[in-house]
Amino acid sequence: MLFVSMPMMPAMTMEMMMPQCIKMFLPQMAKEKRIDFALNIVSALVDQGSSGLSKKEKKDFVSKIIERVSA
Repeated sequence: MLFVSMPMMPAMTMEMMMPQCIKMFLPQMAKEKRIDFALNIVSALVDQGSSGLSKKEKKDFVSKIIERVSA
């Protein structure tokens, strides 16, 4: 497996590469595709990011996301 020899790669990909790619390429997508893409990404982040959380923790997690998006 590739990540065995490069243990920092998953963290670097998630924290630096993915956000930068989104910043560069999302504005160039057609509006409809951009909306669908954003909804799919946010849904996956909420689903996977809240895995194992209690209902209250998930509510707090989603509230933080909404607060950041609404700012």
